[in-house]
Amino acid sequence: MSGFRVGRDENGLDLEVDLFAPMMSVVSGATRSGKSSFMYGVLALAAEHPHVDVVGVDPSGILLAPFADAYAGTDLEPWYHLGTADPEHAIAVVEGLVAIMDGRLALLRNAGTDQIPLAAFADTFPLVLAVFEEYAGALTWLSGVDQGRKPADRLQSRFLGAVGRLLREGAKTGVRCWIVTQIPRAEILTDRAQLARRVSFRLPSATEVRMLFEAADSDLVERLSNAAPGVGLIHEAGQPHRLFRATAALDYAAYRSRVLAARGTARRNGD
Repeated sequence: MSGFRVGRDENGLDLEVDLFAPMMSVVSGATRSGKSSFMYGVLALAAEHPHVDVVGVDPSGILLAPFADAYAGTDLEPWYHLGTADPEHAIAVVEGLVAIMDGRLALLRNAGTDQIPLAAFADTFPLVLAVFEEYAGALTWLSGVDQGRKPADRLQSRFLGAVGRLLREGAKTGVRCWIVTQIPRAEILTDRAQLARRVSFRLPSATEVRMLFEAADSDLVERLSNAAPGVGLIHEAGQPHRLFRATAALDYAAYRSRVLAARGTARRNGD
């Protein structure tokens, strides 16, 4: 199964998110809008799928901590950057993901095909779900690190360049990026044209709503600007906008427990 039920729309219909669909995602929302709980639910579901590897950069050190703990001491341990203590490691994670993508692109060229088929996602070619938590905060952090550095030595541009390549070329190779940020802004989402799945909970103003949902009518914009916690708006390329209430949302304790249980089993089985 690749589609996971994450909510129910205002017509009472189930809302599913297909992690394997070849699209990149952004999730936004103001503080206490339901964004974090939604991500806990999505990532817990991803953890329970045997052919998905969740990796990424998390300057908060919270969202990806259960995965990092589950894989401590394994070959996946280096693929998690938590906190702000080692900026070079954050760059190593994103550039390492680009290297994986490039290796898979070479395999596709040799095989005479343009993307990894759904049936091929298994232990050899797991879906790589690359999560970039607090994306705006990560860019601000790296900008601060770059103060006084020569342009060739600056890390923020390397980070943006690597993430940009993943967004533009990763879908066909089984890489799915999830960018998580409180407020969507043009200077942060420089590659937002590549973000075919857009999810947001309450945002402070119509300007922020329009940043992600350009074609939303004024009623939807108003409703998202004043949405209750747990109520969000989703748009996927080629589909209509849908207001929904998250049903896969979790608190942190339940999220952590589910990830450790699922990925702990995977470790024992040698995945």
